[in-house]
Amino acid sequence: MPASGQIVGILKDMKDNMEKDIKEAVAAEEAAITAHDELCAAKKKQFYALTDAVESLTKRSGELAVSIVQCKNAAEDAAEESSDAAEFLTNLSKNCASKASEWEERQATRAQEVEAISAAIAILNEDDALDLFKKTLKTPETPKPTEVAFMQVKSGKGSKLAKVRAMLSAEKKPTNAAVALLQNSLMQTIKGQQQSGKVDFSKVLKMIDDMVSLLTKEQKDDEASKKYCEKELDVSDDKQKQLKTENKSLLSAIAQMKDEIAATVADITALTEKIADMDKTVADATEQRKKENAEFTSTLSANQLAIQLIGKAKNKLLKFYNPDLAVTEEEPTKTLGDELAESFIQLQSKVSTEQPEVSFSGNKTQKSGGVMALMDKLIKELETDNQEAEHEEKEAQKDYEELLAEAQKTKADDTKTMADKEATKADIEDAKCEAERSQSLKAEALKDTLTYIADLHKQCDFILASFEERREARGNEVEGLKKAKAVLSGADYSFF
Repeated sequence: MPASGQIVGILKDMKDNMEKDIKEAVAAEEAAITAHDELCAAKKKQFYALTDAVESLTKRSGELAVSIVQCKNAAEDAAEESSDAAEFLTNLSKNCASKASEWEERQATRAQEVEAISAAIAILNEDDALDLFKKTLKTPETPKPTEVAFMQVKSGKGSKLAKVRAMLSAEKKPTNAAVALLQNSLMQTIKGQQQSGKVDFSKVLKMIDDMVSLLTKEQKDDEASKKYCEKELDVSDDKQKQLKTENKSLLSAIAQMKDEIAATVADITALTEKIADMDKTVADATEQRKKENAEFTSTLSANQLAIQLIGKAKNKLLKFYNPDLAVTEEEPTKTLGDELAESFIQLQSKVSTEQPEVSFSGNKTQKSGGVMALMDKLIKELETDNQEAEHEEKEAQKDYEELLAEAQKTKADDTKTMADKEATKADIEDAKCEAERSQSLKAEALKDTLTYIADLHKQCDFILASFEERREARGNEVEGLKKAKAVLSGADYSFF
């Protein structure tokens, strides 16, 4: 048994170990490739999920755009209606003001006319005036003309006609023009029937009855108007208070929703920036991982080349020391051989200071032990480097995968949160649009209510302020008319 058999055995064992390490490295690389493929598949699923989310958000954006257009159209329609209503209100206010002015002018004119007529009748109805008319106005001659006298024109204290005149003219200025007209008709009836034997008061009595009915009807109308005015003013005041409260509440809600929208937009912006930063971090980590993997591959390849070089050297030694144990193999190409030789030279120069120079003078089987030991040491160092590199590669890959998983989970959570906030923002904007529309309607209704209350005051203030005075005056007139009717119904005057 040649002495070099031990070296050959060691080299063979080293070769077996190196082949085993290579298989493990290949298996580890295949596992890494499988993990990479699984990561790519997960990323594809995430891509499709994000694509679906983008499509959903795009659809939501389109729906919101349609809703915005509809709201704008509704706002334009409301603005047109508001403009038409404002124009109608302006015209109505002008017409109402004109009619009110005309009504006040007519009322003033009528009051002046009634006052003038009443004053004229009062003057003509005085006893002194009647005596004067009797003296100044000539009547047809009749038997004993100087003795003819009508009780109606006498001014005696007990004259019933004087009592009637006093009842009908209890007030120097009657509040109703019809009363003054009745007084005038009574006097005309007396004067027109002076030629007959007795005065017929039936027409006057009928006028008194009609006048009483008219005054009663006017009183009922005033009461109905007063009741209507009080009811409408009370209802309108309650409606005004309610509209003011609702309008204030809507304005407060709109302001709060604006603040919520601003806060939501700020949150969405922050989430968008956070996702962008996370994507940049993942991209940087991926680039760093590629660089580390390329460096690991390069290191592993270089170490493998060195191991192959040492194996070839051991095989060469076996061919020299023990040809039976040598392995026949194809010679590497020139380029590869040059590279292997260069690597071997570098390795040899690295350890040449540590080992004594070997001399092959003498028995070649006895001198080969140092060289084989040197080769074993170099192979162990290379294997240790490979193991450390593989361990570092595994740890780096593990950290990278954990970073990707954490980033993916965080991004998914942030994306979901951002989608929820977008939906919340859209809901708040819809509610804000509806609140603004309601507030506009409430403000318009409040304006209409205030206008209606102002119109009610124009219509009702006079009625409410003078109701008791008018009722009292009207009652006095009715009482006077009834007393006058009673006196006239029992009167039977003759000329003689």
